[in-house]
Amino acid sequence: AGTYTDPNPKDIFGITKRANAFMDEQVKEQKPFYLQLSHYAVHGPYQALEKTEENFANRTKGSRHNDVTYAAMTKDLDTSIGMVLDEVDKLRIANNTYIIVMSDNGAGNPRNPNENTPLNKGKATLWEGGIRVPLIIRGVNIKPNSFCKNNVIGYDLFPTLCELANAG
Repeated sequence: AGTYTDPNPKDIFGITKRANAFMDEQVKEQKPFYLQLSHYAVHGPYQALEKTEENFANRTKGSRHNDVTYAAMTKDLDTSIGMVLDEVDKLRIANNTYIIVMSDNGAGNPRNPNENTPLNKGKATLWEGGIRVPLIIRGVNIKPNSFCKNNVIGYDLFPTLCELANAG
């Protein structure tokens, strides 16, 4: 489950550092590449940077979302994704690079696996809470802040990416 400690909880920043080094090497060698990051973050046991937790500890807790460590862990993951985006920009490859952020499944609540309010059920179910996941894409010809209401399923991405890479 990727148990690490501060300053690298869940290996969030180690994964990011290795990813950025890999991209740097591929660009230096002028090689096209595919990179997939499968983070441990947002899986139990919950871990986050101490300073990030401190930031959330002083905020008003919601009735649904009130787990300080989980919020901090999500923020740390967001920070690491920002670091990858920054590296893509620094390497000047954003004009031919697609970044796709998505989850493998809906949320699971270790205290109650069927609780994923406001969605029905959660991880390991075919209810909305088990299959509704975030999908964010940044890339060529995708307008910033655009939104699409079409349903998408993960295996749709492979043929689309092949087409974009002229590999189909």
